Amino acid sequence: MNMSYQKKIIKGIMFHYFHDKKFFKSTPGSIDSDYLVKIIKKIGQTNILDPLEFIEKIKNRNIKPNQTCFTFDDSLKCQYKIALPILKKFKIKSFFFITTSIFTKKPNLMEINRFFRDNFYKSLKAFYSEFYYELFKFFPKNKIKRFIERNSPKISEYKKIYPFYNLEDLKFRYIRDQFLKKNEYDMIMKLLFKKKKFNYKKKIKDLYMNKNDIKKISKEGHLIGLHSHQHHSSISNLSFQKQKRDFSTNKKILEKIISKQIISASYPRGDYNVNTLKVLKQLKIEIAFKDNAFKISKIHQIKKLEIPRVDHHQI
Repeated sequence: MNMSYQKKIIKGIMFHYFHDKKFFKSTPGSIDSDYLVKIIKKIGQTNILDPLEFIEKIKNRNIKPNQTCFTFDDSLKCQYKIALPILKKFKIKSFFFITTSIFTKKPNLMEINRFFRDNFYKSLKAFYSEFYYELFKFFPKNKIKRFIERNSPKISEYKKIYPFYNLEDLKFRYIRDQFLKKNEYDMIMKLLFKKKKFNYKKKIKDLYMNKNDIKKISKEGHLIGLHSHQHHSSISNLSFQKQKRDFSTNKKILEKIISKQIISASYPRGDYNVNTLKVLKQLKIEIAFKDNAFKISKIHQIKKLEIPRVDHHQI
């Protein structure tokens, strides 16, 4: 563990995946409960602010450089099972950003895809091999190669933000997020599901939080926030109206679940644009998090809807 996240930067700490020895498999980027405890002790429990206190200090511009907050994205069951008991033990309240299509007949397949990849293939290399085999049926190999070459500087930037991914992981993620449309990526994944005879609908309840989980988290004092409805790979590619419809649906569902007004958000995969900011302002969101703290340093530069975060692996 290092302190490369730089204490002088005002930021949140971002968490996604957790593993244990029973139900949740270790995957690239995941940590266990012991590692979470080490992070808490490294930062200092008193430096981890409750969400409402963090918001207030950001508004008043009196937050200190060593103060931060914890944020959890993607509605993952592993967060509920593994991280939540640790937070309770240390009396830490956090932001939980929830995507809501999982409560509909057309769920986002993000976590399903991850589970499938990690449990139906001997290695990531084997998965990538089959994925690209299907991909090249729809898109010429040379076109994909040129896309990667053209975007190699951006992929290198990804490496700084996500150091736990190797180059092949990052190339795959960039193709998934920036080259393919959501329906195209889902189509390829469903072809692989069919090959492996994987019924993804039966796994949703095991991988995502349910409504009762979210209610409990809220009642325990954590702040539930928006993370979009469909968790698009690149929400900035959507029109203003489509973005507004997506986040409005997200907000409506969550407010019905917890019976409280939603005032916070984080951007799926850190992606947003001017339209996204306008949408969140219209929805009366007070604070929103992105995922890159490298280009922001001074408190007077901090914008309430563009709070930077560092991944827990950068600590």
